Amino acid sequence: MTITKHIDIRPQQLRNIAASFNFKTKYLRKEVDKFKNAAMQAREAYVKLRKERDYHRMHHRRVVQEKNKLITDIKRLKVSQYTKLNLF
Repeated sequence: MTITKHIDIRPQQLRNIAASFNFKTKYLRKEVDKFKNAAMQAREAYVKLRKERDYHRMHHRRVVQEKNKLITDIKRLKVSQYTKLNLF
């Protein structure tokens, strides 16, 4: 046995349902646009911070490299100074 119900929907009710759906879809599209904008701003901020991080990282590595070079130069000078003193 199949039970079927007859639903009586009038044209005005259909218009009300359609208007309600249109309102909801407009609201949801606005929400999606807000989230897209927020995501784009977050992405731009992330890219900016990543570039800044890379700049500072590169600068730090350069300073460390220069420091190590100076240390080796100082050691070389000390060794050369000692050898000069021992020769005379």
